[in-house]
Amino acid sequence: MNSEISVRFLDEGGLAAFQSVLRIFEHVFEWEDFTMPSGDYLLAQLRQQHFHVLVAELDGNVTGALTAFTLQMYSSQQPTVYIYDLGVMPDYQRRGIGRALMVELRRYAARIGAADVYVQADREDAHALEFYRSAGGYATDVVHFTFAPAP
Repeated sequence: MNSEISVRFLDEGGLAAFQSVLRIFEHVFEWEDFTMPSGDYLLAQLRQQHFHVLVAELDGNVTGALTAFTLQMYSSQQPTVYIYDLGVMPDYQRRGIGRALMVELRRYAARIGAADVYVQADREDAHALEFYRSAGGYATDVVHFTFAPAP
């Protein structure tokens, strides 16, 4: 393949690309009964300074994406960057798209003086664990708890 991967951050002009991202995530993460949020809602998200959407494009098509949040810490003046989702369409996996997304996010983290970039992955998701290790990450032994909102 001679095509070059292009990675960019979306801004409020990227609504159509953001909708493509959600369709990619719907497919890759097998979201059931997904309903696309309204355009106004998605635009409001893109306007948030702490929320980031990076898209990877190949041959003019969005083929992968990453969403992340910059978290201002109370214990340090250095923020941390949290990767919420990273997905690449199956036909485009193992072509460097996920790695290109990670590289660009880590460059952003360096520009803002972030202490670190982190992501959570399920222990049974061997593909994700292998990817994050190969991208330069190291695993820490933590247990993630999820709570429903209080009644």
